[in-house]
Amino acid sequence: MKISFVTLGCRTNEAESRYMAREAAKMGYDVTLNMEKADIFVLNTCSITSNADAKSRQLISRVLKLNSNAKVYVCGCSSENNRDAFKKQNINFVCGTMDKYEILNELKKVKISNSFNNTKFPIRKLVKIQDGCNQFCSYCIVPYLRKKVWSRTIEDIVNEIDNSPEPEINITGINLYLFSEGLANLIKALKHTTKRIRLGSLDPRTLDETFLIALENLKNFCPQFHLSVQNLSNAVLKNMNRHYTAQDVLNKIELIRKHFNNAFIACDIIAGFPLESEENFKECLENVKKANFSYMHIFPYSVRKGTVAEKMKQVDTKVKRDRAKILGQINEENFRAYRLNQIGKTEQVLIEEFKNGFSIGHSKNYIKCYIDKKCNVGEIVNIQFLEIKNDGIIVKTLDNM
Repeated sequence: MKISFVTLGCRTNEAESRYMAREAAKMGYDVTLNMEKADIFVLNTCSITSNADAKSRQLISRVLKLNSNAKVYVCGCSSENNRDAFKKQNINFVCGTMDKYEILNELKKVKISNSFNNTKFPIRKLVKIQDGCNQFCSYCIVPYLRKKVWSRTIEDIVNEIDNSPEPEINITGINLYLFSEGLANLIKALKHTTKRIRLGSLDPRTLDETFLIALENLKNFCPQFHLSVQNLSNAVLKNMNRHYTAQDVLNKIELIRKHFNNAFIACDIIAGFPLESEENFKECLENVKKANFSYMHIFPYSVRKGTVAEKMKQVDTKVKRDRAKILGQINEENFRAYRLNQIGKTEQVLIEEFKNGFSIGHSKNYIKCYIDKKCNVGEIVNIQFLEIKNDGIIVKTLDNM
């Protein structure tokens, strides 16, 4: 019996879906993490924006087109936000965020025929260490949907990582800044590991000397930093209820580069946040240029019902789009410049797939690499960067480094 786990939203959602998928595989289900024809669909929804809610509801009709007789189970932030919107539709079970794993109990009730246990999971494992948020940024609904803030123990996390067959681990959570035992302490406890370690999105306040020194001492740390910046105008940051200034962020970026001079530093930027004036936007642009991010994920502000920002004076839609476009042009230049700066350097790449004649994977600093020969998925190969291609770089393999 085949079961498809379909996930929208953040890495934490992905981590939770993969956990449920592994448990389903143990029960004997034939599991896929792709949206494809199946007997059962588990939809892990997102509610970060109104558009995410709409996409979450649309998933139901999309999967039923693949199999109109399929059982459909729904969980996640969107169903936590409005369960009734899903109960009205043709589904078998609805839960939210904290009771998400009740789906596993429902799956145990199903009589499984044609048992399989050969499911292949992604070679980069997502390890969830924390859940919940109590920061209440004015644009965000997550603290209302994932209300309970909790963390796993360092011992439990290290145990999972040590016993995982995957060569690379991505440490994730709703807000890693709130990890109760301290991220630096977790990193120190992983000093022995031979696995490649990546970090999920980070509040800039997480970054200090102690933390970065711990990362330096981690043999296979992947120097890819995704900072949850959101804006670089002080007035906008204050209206967002972010607890740092633009200069704080610039100082943190300087600190990263002090310890990792070739780090890939990405961020999120919201354009056209309520009350954002032309002066505020110019300030943001100036600081974005100073920061020289390797990559920016840029979003025109989207009104989220039930948040403080919903009641603020909104920026004109065209102005939001225009500002996002200006930021996007800077981003294209920065991303190209960062990749050009890699040409000639050597690195190690984890092979993730073979597609269209190329072995494709990511370097430690998260550059997408294209190798024009077949390599084994899961293999870590030594490479040299040659030339820019699409969203990554063409590389050649090296026998020794």
